[in-house]
Amino acid sequence: MTEHQEDYSLVVDQGVLERSSGILGRFQRREALAPVGPGTERILIDANGRVLGSRTTAGERYWNGSGRWVTVDTAEHELRFSLAHREADGLAGYDITVTVLTRVIDATEVVQRGTRGVRGHVMAALTARVSEALPPTSYKVISGDSHAAALDARRSQTETAVRAALTPGSAFTVDSWLSIQVVEVRVALDENTARHHTDLIGQRNEKELATAAIEVRKTWARHLGEQLDSPLGRAVEVAAADPTPGNLRDVVSRLD
Repeated sequence: MTEHQEDYSLVVDQGVLERSSGILGRFQRREALAPVGPGTERILIDANGRVLGSRTTAGERYWNGSGRWVTVDTAEHELRFSLAHREADGLAGYDITVTVLTRVIDATEVVQRGTRGVRGHVMAALTARVSEALPPTSYKVISGDSHAAALDARRSQTETAVRAALTPGSAFTVDSWLSIQVVEVRVALDENTARHHTDLIGQRNEKELATAAIEVRKTWARHLGEQLDSPLGRAVEVAAADPTPGNLRDVVSRLD
């Protein structure tokens, strides 16, 4: 198995068969072609452009003494594709990564179509399945949810929907000549949404820290207020809320 990013050439090699004179010459010309290696298939084409396939009869080999041949890659290849999806409300966008195994199952069809690569065919098939699986907005905001939690839930539900349409291990064919098997599906927030998600987490953490600090100051002020007289208690509370050098000196002077 060969690993590529998104595509590979289906045509491994090709050549021309010159017309040979005599019966023996015609057969010898055909037999002179070296056998193809594993994971490839040689397709013969006659002088009129008719695709004969790889299994020609003795009569075809004789009467079609000239023409050309094309060697097609029929090995298994691992490819990885990236698809972008943004929800209709604009709140979230995703980078969907799908890893697949592709293999030509009809080399004759490849030659007849003049197909050179698989990327366009695979992308069209994956995009159609993903578009059908994903509604415009896959998650409704629940009252009380934070924006960061909503983004996490949307991403999770999007991944679940995509995996249902492209289940790892499942296989399907494209135009009867290409087999596609799903290996892995991943859904991540796209760059802009991920940056927004990070900002939301930071804001939430800052708010929680500020709220905790305020509660500590209130507790300290109440505790001291119960033990000190009112003027001093108020001074301590002011110093706790705003511990500037001036406020701290005021508290110290009252204690003295």
